[in-house]
Amino acid sequence: MTDTTKLLRQYESLLEAAEDDEQIFRAKLADATRRRAHWQRRIAELKADDCQSASLVAAE
Repeated sequence: MTDTTKLLRQYESLLEAAEDDEQIFRAKLADATRRRAHWQRRIAELKADDCQSASLVAAE
């Protein structure tokens, strides 16, 4: 096996590892995006509930 062939196999292995890392990163990013959206919705719901409660108290 020539040095070039060894180097090529090494680079292919590194590329494969980088692709695996990218898949893991994308999965983590997607999960973080879902969690962020969940908490943004919860905050919006709480703010809406708080405003509605304040309106009801003011109406009394």
